[in-house]
Formats: sequence, C-alpha cells, structure tokens
Amino acid sequence: MSDFKDVQEMLEQQILTNANVAAAAYELEQSALREKQDREALTAIAALAPGDECYILAGGSFLSMSQAAAQRHVEDDVDVVKMRQIELRGEINQ
Repeated sequence: MSDFKDVQEMLEQQILTNANVAAAAYELEQSALREKQDREALTAIAALAPGDECYILAGGSFLSMSQAAAQRHVEDDVDVVKMRQIELRGEINQ
C-alpha cells in the first residue's frame, strides 16, 4: 500500500511541476511581448524632440511626462522585464 501511495505522491508532484513549468513558459512568452512593446515605445519616444511632452500608460493610467522621463520610465520597465525573464528561464530549466 505504501508503494502505491509513494507512486501517487510522485505523480502528483510531477503534475504540479509540469503545471508550474507551463505557467512559467506562458509568462515568459507574455514578457517577450511586453519587451517588444517597450522597444517599440522607445523608438517612438526617441522620435520626439527632447522638450516634448508625451503620455505613458503606467499602472492603468496615462501619465504626462517629458520625453527624457518617458524614456527612463520605459527603459526601467525593460530592465524589470529582463530580470523576470531570467527568473522564469531558471524555473523552466529546473
């Protein structure tokens, strides 16, 4: 009976691991899309004159900021996305 219970626990753990890997892979895919959008935003921001104001969507709200501030804001987001991608790749490769 304990052999059956051991096998059952092992299978349950494997199912949980597979689900976690799938979730991490999905999040990694979504973060790649977010990084692509950030890169496109940086291209658009770079086209503005240095003193121009622009609107950035942050936390569900549009914020008005200078071109330089908008660029820093998006660059910071790219850094956060990249760090999370490294974490996710580690989770997937475990």
